[in-house]
Amino acid sequence: MSVERRVPALNDQGLVRPSVTAAGETVFMSDSGGEVWLRPSHVGAVALAIPAAPDWRVSPDLHVLPETTRWAVTAAGKS
Repeated sequence: MSVERRVPALNDQGLVRPSVTAAGETVFMSDSGGEVWLRPSHVGAVALAIPAAPDWRVSPDLHVLPETTRWAVTAAGKS
């Protein structure tokens, strides 16, 4: 089952994929708008984070600082 999906919303959020943060947490990031959700059930909901410089915070203890995250992959090496 793929967690990638296009999300209908007020604006085009693009493809949403799981991403692993520097802390090892998995978040769900849009590849076009920069939106981040903490749970897959929240994707497409209004309750999302749009992290920005300088700290790129998603929550008080979690950031998605550029070059510190990576797309999550399965054991077979597919994202």
